[in-house]
Amino acid sequence: MSDDVILKVNDLHTYFFTESGQIRALSGVDFTLKRGEVLGIVGESGCGKSVTAQCIMNMVPNPGRIMGGSINY
Repeated sequence: MSDDVILKVNDLHTYFFTESGQIRALSGVDFTLKRGEVLGIVGESGCGKSVTAQCIMNMVPNPGRIMGGSINY
């Protein structure tokens, strides 16, 4: 990762597993944040903004799991 890159999310996939089956919360999220940049994540209710933040902080609540991709700091 370049010295200027402070956060890189690549092809992030997150699912929640319930008795009714699996629910895809994130599919293929990609972004790069460089030193000095500001990133805002906006969208409709239920689009994955909070789950993205939880993944970055490694705080996805059960029954959620990060199933693919990478998060580099």
